[in-house]
Amino acid sequence: MAMIKTAISMSETIFEEASEAARDMNVSRSHLIVLALEDFLRKRENAKLLEQLNAAHGDDLDAGDRAFLDKGKRGLRDLLEDDEW
Repeated sequence: MAMIKTAISMSETIFEEASEAARDMNVSRSHLIVLALEDFLRKRENAKLLEQLNAAHGDDLDAGDRAFLDKGKRGLRDLLEDDEW
């Protein structure tokens, strides 16, 4: 994977806290920032997916969709109850 070098601006306080955290974790400051950004982006993507799921399965379902979902839930519940754990 190609790496791109960039410059960012941050407060001195955040810089010092990041430097200390990087030392504690025995990673470079750059790697710490990448880890934090990856975590942020993963959480952002999960929030988008949750929003899409909520929109798709919201309260505005018509009777046919609601019946289909209810039947699916019952079928899954029956399947799980019959399965021996």
